[in-house]
Amino acid sequence: MLDAHLRPKGERKSKAFFNGKSAKSKEYQEVEDLLALIICDIVNGIQRSDIIKKLQEGLYEGQTKKYALSSAQKYYWTATQRIKEDRETDIESLKDTLYSQYYSLFADAVSSNNTFVAKQILDSIAKVFVDKSDKKNVDVQVVNNKEGITINFGFQDNDE
Repeated sequence: MLDAHLRPKGERKSKAFFNGKSAKSKEYQEVEDLLALIICDIVNGIQRSDIIKKLQEGLYEGQTKKYALSSAQKYYWTATQRIKEDRETDIESLKDTLYSQYYSLFADAVSSNNTFVAKQILDSIAKVFVDKSDKKNVDVQVVNNKEGITINFGFQDNDE
C-alpha cells in the first residue's frame, strides 16, 4: 500500500490501488497519518533508529500493526522523500521572492548612482541564482562613465 504514497504530491489519490485491488480510503488515510507523524518526529530530531523501532513496536498513535524492519525502513524513506519534495517547492518559491527583492534593491542603487552597492547586489544575485555546476568564474564589473553605467559580466565574445 505504501507505493501509492510514494507518488509526487499532485499524483496521490485518496483511493489507492494495491496488488490490483482497490484499497479502502480509510487505509490510505491511516498511512498518510502515520507518515505525517514520522515526518513530525524527523523534524523534531528523533533519530532514524528510534523511528524505525517505534514502527516495529507499533508505538505510533493510530498505528494498527507492527512493521517488519524492511517496511519500517520504507516508511522512513517515504517520509524523508516527502520532506525533500516540500523543501524543493519552498526553495523555488523563495527564489522568486528573493529575486524580486534583489531586483528592487538593484534598481534603487542604479537610480541613485550607487555603483558599489549595485555591484554587491549583482554579486549576491550571481551567488544565489547561478547554477553551481557551471564552472565559469564570472567577474561582475560596474563602471560609471559619461554614457551611463556599464555592467560587464566578464564573458568574452566566444563564451556562451
